[in-house]
Amino acid sequence: MTAYTVHAFVSSTWIDLQNERAPVERVFQKLRETKSVAMECFGSRNESTHKASLEEVDRSDVFIGIIGGRYGSGITEAEYRRALENNLPCFIYFKEGSHISNEDRDTNPEIAARLAKLKQELRKRHTTTKFFEFR
Repeated sequence: MTAYTVHAFVSSTWIDLQNERAPVERVFQKLRETKSVAMECFGSRNESTHKASLEEVDRSDVFIGIIGGRYGSGITEAEYRRALENNLPCFIYFKEGSHISNEDRDTNPEIAARLAKLKQELRKRHTTTKFFEFR
């Protein structure tokens, strides 16, 4: 009997959530039948980061979203939308607002509004979990 490996796509903004992503990756390294698919493992590619991310979502079985205080370039939302299109199970984790530093928050009101709208949709669609830190 051949074991099936579950590919779990881990999505978040990069600058503000590196410390949260690292322990998630360590957990996946310990699971035999689960492989983390994360941007830090993409390697050098001939396509844009946006396109590479969506292609990796297409190859995944599960979507894990880690959401903090930044919207970033919108790739995280695009990855989430692709996961929905592919009917992937989505597990959403929010960094507790009181543990997000001012440097790790969007200051542009338009971008902050996009993040707020996305968070509202995620809370409406999914059972979400708050965390302080994943260390």
